[in-house]
Amino acid sequence: GLSTSVKKQQLASDLHRYEVQICNLQETKIKDGYDAEVGDYRLLCLPSECRHYGLGFAIHKSLKNRTHRVWSVSDRVAVLQIKLSQQSTLSIINVYAPTSTKVAEDSECLDQFYSSLETALSAVKSSSVFFIAGDFNAKLGQRDANYQCVGRHGRGR
Repeated sequence: GLSTSVKKQQLASDLHRYEVQICNLQETKIKDGYDAEVGDYRLLCLPSECRHYGLGFAIHKSLKNRTHRVWSVSDRVAVLQIKLSQQSTLSIINVYAPTSTKVAEDSECLDQFYSSLETALSAVKSSSVFFIAGDFNAKLGQRDANYQCVGRHGRGR
């Protein structure tokens, strides 16, 4: 989460070190939203109904005048549009997919997530370029008989 100024400063420092221009943020844990300059970045966190969620974007100051529009489709899908030129727009869809545990508890949440994603795609399909990026909550690692996962290699093993 980005609930403290120290965490926000650390994020801006890390983004600067890796020369990141745009970063999608998930699980910001900022319920009421946040929009401020931190270091070389504009941290824009969208309001969220659930305090455990929160989506946002970190946008480098060099793109300040190109930021066209930012909006939230749901607590799990948000969109950033950057003007590349007068005729072309870059749209970035930021996603935070539900975990398999959440889906097991509430089977509707996966349908709601995909419905929100479809809404975002419909809104940006006229863009010159668009990306979908974020936390898809995919499972990685060795296949376990108790749950499904993607791939046979995991991290930290």
